[in-house]
Amino acid sequence: MKKRESLLTIGLVGPFGSGKSTLTKIIEEQGFSSVRLSQFIEEEIKKKNIQGDNKRKILQDVGNSLRKQYGADILTKRALELAVRNHASLLVIDGIRNVGEIEYLKKNSTCFIVGITSDVKARYKRLQNVQGRQSTSFVEFVRFESRERGKGQRQNGQQAAKCWEMRDFEIINDTSVAALGEKTVSLVALLKKNQMRVILLGPPGAGKSTQGKLLSQQFNLPWISVGELLREAYKHGLPAGVEWWERYGSKGVNAPISLKFGLLEKKMNESKKGYVLDDFPRTREDLEALKEHILRTRSSIDRVILIDVTEKISIRRILKRWTTNSKRGAARYDDSPYILKIRIREGYKRELPLVKEYFRKDNLLVEIDGNGRKTIHDVNREIIQAIIRGKT
Repeated sequence: MKKRESLLTIGLVGPFGSGKSTLTKIIEEQGFSSVRLSQFIEEEIKKKNIQGDNKRKILQDVGNSLRKQYGADILTKRALELAVRNHASLLVIDGIRNVGEIEYLKKNSTCFIVGITSDVKARYKRLQNVQGRQSTSFVEFVRFESRERGKGQRQNGQQAAKCWEMRDFEIINDTSVAALGEKTVSLVALLKKNQMRVILLGPPGAGKSTQGKLLSQQFNLPWISVGELLREAYKHGLPAGVEWWERYGSKGVNAPISLKFGLLEKKMNESKKGYVLDDFPRTREDLEALKEHILRTRSSIDRVILIDVTEKISIRRILKRWTTNSKRGAARYDDSPYILKIRIREGYKRELPLVKEYFRKDNLLVEIDGNGRKTIHDVNREIIQAIIRGKT
């Protein structure tokens, strides 16, 4: 199936009793069609006339069998095929339990994974209160949940724990249905609008470009990097690129706004939906140019994310990149040890504190700790949560 960027899908993950069905209904009220992946398993059970008292175990076993026979993505594949037949542009999918299902959705639609959870005892109580549900002891409940999370399961089995790790957003369902509704409506409004302007700042090696490209893919927005624009201009022999490299880039110092803003503004104006702006503004001069652009275009910035790492980690990461790329003959000259120290001094220590303070006063700045053992996905999730808080 060719990727359908116009099809917005929200996939729900979370443990038993967390409120996925309630969440589905709330999202339906925002104009979404809905699909339960278990409905395709139920069709298989009915077709094969499979009988038994333990319905949940039968669902798990038949679901595992389908994934083993047709591939881990078979259920989400059928869900998207159904959405296409029904001409749906907004789809919420309940019952995702395998990593392959998420990977298929991400590959074939504009997809966001929403995780919902709550305390285990509260979840057990919810399930027991559902009308018509067979009585299950707490011990049985925990055993089913352990199996669903992936304990003792093969690649085509239940992988709820791994799916949870792939969530883009997290909702804690610990109060009322009304509170859950408020959280969900705000989130869905952001995803449906799919329009924003975000700035990523931070020292070299903080992961700005990695996160910028990831956000670009997730929200279908252009990733705009001043450094990348200048390097491309130099690579193609454009006057601005040549001047930048000879006078500034090769020395590790910031280029004047007169040299770089023409390239940057052209890209910013090309996307009416917004953009992810990487490593700009860094200086007072950059900031003034951006403020003038915002006034002139009557636009706004939704969130400024500063991914912060220590100088020690910054140097270690960039030198590792430089060493690795040098072996392949693809190293960036400005990653070299001498130039790197200048970049940190010029681009991060000297004027960025002023830029940070400006955005902090406007309540746009969120600082994220990029040190430690956080994965790329951990940092991405923090950024998205910060964007939601800024848009609602």
